[in-house]
Amino acid sequence: GSSGPDQAMANLVSSDAHAELSLVSQVEVTSASLTVNARVAIDPEVLATTVARVAAELGRELAVEATIKNLQHFRPGRPVPTHRMTIGSTAT
Repeated sequence: GSSGPDQAMANLVSSDAHAELSLVSQVEVTSASLTVNARVAIDPEVLATTVARVAAELGRELAVEATIKNLQHFRPGRPVPTHRMTIGSTAT
């Protein structure tokens, strides 16, 4: 989350854990932007729908306007490494 120069960041690395606040801003703001960067094993359309629904629910719960300005969701392709190392091979 950010508001001008102030930022806060939370990380969630497993559905079995709680989110951890890794950067604390300690400020009160009247407006802020929130970036959700999620890499999860779920269909991208389901993820996009879920993020939009939760943003709307939190907006109502907190009595704030929640507007999605940019939403990108995709399934990344398989990695294509540029170099491969083979362990145990010897040059002759």
